[in-house]
Parts: sequence; structure tokens; C-alpha cells
Amino acid sequence: MEGSDEYSEHTLVVFDRDAGGPNDIRGARYDAPAGGPVTTFCAGDGAGIACPCGNNGAAGRGCASSMSALGALLSATGGARIYDSPFQLDVSGLPSSTTVLFFQGTAAAAAGAGTLLGDGKRCASGTVIRLGTKTASLGEASYPGPADLPVYQQGLVPLSGAVRFYQAWYRNSAAFCTEATFNLSNGLRVQWVP
Repeated sequence: MEGSDEYSEHTLVVFDRDAGGPNDIRGARYDAPAGGPVTTFCAGDGAGIACPCGNNGAAGRGCASSMSALGALLSATGGARIYDSPFQLDVSGLPSSTTVLFFQGTAAAAAGAGTLLGDGKRCASGTVIRLGTKTASLGEASYPGPADLPVYQQGLVPLSGAVRFYQAWYRNSAAFCTEATFNLSNGLRVQWVP
């Protein structure tokens, strides 16, 4: 939503125009992005590589699980900006009260197509940092919580900004696809800006 308060910061620029005559003070409104772009990648919807057991989820989501044929959906709210960032990772489509690990990577696995892991696909790779573990409530979880460091701090994102990749790993204890008892969400590519 270009120009909305959620995705931009409004700045008033005031300047003096000296054109050889009386000075005129002028102003202009500038809408600066509130953060870098956040895009979905490595979905378990059949794009890239198929899910391990043909358990493809819905468009843009992770591979299907025993609890959700749609798969888990990782999304973000807030701006991806260092210092003044209300950025939050949100995942839905999980088993009702499962354990969720939010993690960050410095690269996209298999050039963004993902690699098979458990009942899903691993999307975030490279140098991996565990951001935090949460317990889902009614099939949803978020990071950070009130007592957690912001995502950029916990993930050691450089102050100059950088691209990072995010994913949610969750326990799915029902026998479903493979012998593994876990699955993963889609991935998010985040361009952090200063």
C-alpha cells in the first residue's frame, strides 16, 4: 500500500528558494519507505521442488501437515528497518499448541527452491541463527514477544542493513508424511535497511 502509514514514513522538507528576489520558503512532503521489501519465497505449493510426499500446500505457504492441508504461512508485520523497527514474524496454520522455532539464514537454500527436510522444505540456509522458540496458541505464533530482542538484534543483522531469510520450524507429532515429526513454513526474504 504505497503511501499508507504502515509502509511509509512521512517527512516534511522545508527549503528556502533564493531566485535573486524575495526569498520564498517552500515545503514538500516526502514519503520514505518504513523498511525494506519483504517477499515470500520457497513455498511448498509445488513451485521449485515438490514437497516430500506430494503434500503440497496452498499458494505461498509451506507444505501441508496433518493439521492443515493448506500448510503453515509465515508473514511479517511492521517495517524492516534497523533501530526503529516494529518488525514481527507471524506464523499461522500450525497444530493448535505446538512448539515453533523461528530462525534466520544468510542465504536461500538451493537458490530459493528449498531442500527437503522432514515433512516440508528448508528455505533459509547459510549461517543460521535461532531467533527464538514459541508455543503456538490456536495454531498461531509470533516472534518477538514482549521480553524478546527485536529480530534484527537477535539475528545480528549489520547496522548498514542486509538481506536475510526467515522460516518457522514446527513440531507435527502425528504420523503423516515421512518418519519425521516436524514441518516448516514458507520462507521470507527480508531486505533490512538502516
